[in-house]
Amino acid sequence: MKVIRSPFKEFPPAVAALTAVAFFVAVGFGLIIPAIPIFASSFGVSATAIGVVIGAFAVARLVSGLFAGKLVERYGERLVLGTGLLMVAFFTFLTALAQNYEQLLIF
Repeated sequence: MKVIRSPFKEFPPAVAALTAVAFFVAVGFGLIIPAIPIFASSFGVSATAIGVVIGAFAVARLVSGLFAGKLVERYGERLVLGTGLLMVAFFTFLTALAQNYEQLLIF
């Protein structure tokens, strides 16, 4: 009988950490979708205007991704990943405190 090894043992722990980070960021981004009508009604704007906020977040992620590689080469993975996670947490917190559409768009 052949023993089957777990393929996960071959991966370094950093892969598991990065996978977990990517998962939780994606889940956090996905959780906003059901709240769009609530944001739209509480700020008195259309769902399209809230979609602009979500689109701006996606564009910001795309643009920051273009520079992330250079930052990782210069400062290291841990510092860049940690700083990025802190920034996501901070701006998510500010987004929760937004009192109007303009603040939501800025955060």
